[in-house]
Amino acid sequence: GGIAVALVDDQKVVHAAGYGEAKRNSIFRVGSISKLFNAVAVMQQVEAGR
Repeated sequence: GGIAVALVDDQKVVHAAGYGEAKRNSIFRVGSISKLFNAVAVMQQVEAGR
């Protein structure tokens, strides 16, 4: 296992690193998990009345 981390500020990568088996250029399948993040963000807006 491992983790890849990227910090982005103003559309510029300011830090990128891989830890464990992951490297900074490792490819991850994040399509399905991004749906969850979008759903949570939308529901937070609904709860806030926006």
